[in-house]
Amino acid sequence: MIKTIIFDFDGVLGDSLDAAVLVIRTLGPKYGFPRVTKEEIRNNGISGLIAKYKVSPIRLPFLMNEARKGLNKIIETVKPIEGIEIVLKELSKIYQLGILSSNSQPNLSSFIKRNNWDKYFTFVFSNSSLFGKHISLSKLFKEKGLKRNEVIYIGDEERDIKAAKKVAIPIIGVLWGYESKEILGKQHPDFIAEQPRGLIKIMQGINKV
Repeated sequence: MIKTIIFDFDGVLGDSLDAAVLVIRTLGPKYGFPRVTKEEIRNNGISGLIAKYKVSPIRLPFLMNEARKGLNKIIETVKPIEGIEIVLKELSKIYQLGILSSNSQPNLSSFIKRNNWDKYFTFVFSNSSLFGKHISLSKLFKEKGLKRNEVIYIGDEERDIKAAKKVAIPIIGVLWGYESKEILGKQHPDFIAEQPRGLIKIMQGINKV
């Protein structure tokens, strides 16, 4: 029985893709890639872009750090994904909701406060581990005392799916975020939601089993 739903933030809850494009375009010349588009990000994924333009593993931590700083400056421009709040309202009546994100704690706190989402989320966990999101998930389970057979994760990138599989929890891949259906489908998420309200239907089906 699922009791806790963990959400990724960027692309799942916060409509930050346009902001990410702006930041990446600013950093592009320094790290050796051209003016990227939203479609290029969705069709390749962030990790795909890094591989495509051969960003050095040595320089990658510096790129990620600068990207976070860039997002810090424009977090106020990020809006909630259209239609997601009514979904949070419904799900929070039944489940404990939380956020796990590589976005910074100040950014997450600012967004939640600005949109009055404190009433929906029990915890917000920011962890930018360079060793993979599965490490962050494991830390979260330990810190919050979560049982893996009672947790489901919701993400929009292939790395989210890979992380969930490594820690043996189910994952819902969403199609309104950073990566396309083709990219997510290759990683075989347990479920796919095309629209925010699809999350309610999926959760209803899971707990009927």
